[in-house]
Amino acid sequence: ARAIGAVIGAFPRGFDAFLAAGRIYQFDALMNAGKIAEGSEEAYRLARYVDTLLGAPNLRGLGVSQVQQQVERAFLLFSPRYTRSIFGLIGYMFGKGVPAADARKVMATFVFGGTATFYTLARASGLSHEEAIDRLNPDARGKFMSIPIGGNEYGFGGGMRAAIQLMVGLTSPEGWENPSVENNPVIRYWQSRVSPATRTLLDFIQGEDYIGRGVDLEEFVDDPRKLGEYGFRNLGPLTIQAIAESRGGLPEAA
Repeated sequence: ARAIGAVIGAFPRGFDAFLAAGRIYQFDALMNAGKIAEGSEEAYRLARYVDTLLGAPNLRGLGVSQVQQQVERAFLLFSPRYTRSIFGLIGYMFGKGVPAADARKVMATFVFGGTATFYTLARASGLSHEEAIDRLNPDARGKFMSIPIGGNEYGFGGGMRAAIQLMVGLTSPEGWENPSVENNPVIRYWQSRVSPATRTLLDFIQGEDYIGRGVDLEEFVDDPRKLGEYGFRNLGPLTIQAIAESRGGLPEAA
């Protein structure tokens, strides 16, 4: 158990360490590139931009109280800071100065580089040219920039991909001409970012998850194996992380 705890605990610590190092290196690089004076207002704005770029905005600085953060994590959003950082990065694109220029460069790299990379991977996985192009359509829901592997869809681009799908969906006439829960891009996006407890409740109410996989209580009763797969898919990674971050950790509990 001690060995398992040491291995599991290394992942979150390593992630935090590399994220902190990335913020420092990114900040220094942009400070030098923009020839920004230390202690200036632009330097502070650049620091906030770097935090946002790497998915770690200061929520207290945005006026979000600790209680609101706890409520959001429990019921509303799986990762409030990361979700805010996506739209914060988009907002920086329309500003001025070094942060805005870098934000536009980052988005352009993601859109063009991500599209080329996805198409290459899709073709290498055996998809035809037509299938790969169809999966570049944001209206493809769970198949958008995703590659089928073992009966599951694995998306390419994470939260930014979902945000692009949301923005395109807001301009799609289908959602306005035939309004429904299934066609509503805001609800679909929220379902993809909602906390596990709330998402599980919504899955059972609607009879499917946010990418269209069926969720049927009677089917789970008839075949408990499917219930186990559904439970692990939704809660397994979080359970492992909770054990790794628990007070004392696995070594103490062994």
